[in-house]
Amino acid sequence: MPIDWVINEDKVEQPDALVVRKEITTPRLHFAPTLIFEMLSPSTERKDRTEKFELYQAQKVKYYVIVTPNSNIVELYLIENVAYKKQNNSSTFIFDLENCQINFNFDLIW
Repeated sequence: MPIDWVINEDKVEQPDALVVRKEITTPRLHFAPTLIFEMLSPSTERKDRTEKFELYQAQKVKYYVIVTPNSNIVELYLIENVAYKKQNNSSTFIFDLENCQINFNFDLIW
């Protein structure tokens, strides 16, 4: 289900998919998600790769995953200190969410 993420009074985003580790108690999210997926399309690619990349990095979203469905390409970034580091391209990845892990096989979505 889509949810707005309120970053500040002037900035609200609605990622394509997200994972949080806290209970959501309001209709809008008021804290950074742990994991965000953005599905690229010609109309969103530039914003997803630049503006959203920088915004999510500044907000310290732990994982940012950019998916290019037409090409079956996944780019996965993990925040290290204050900057994203691109992870090795692989069809599977284990997202470490502290108290749980998600073992995700990207081959299953194509």
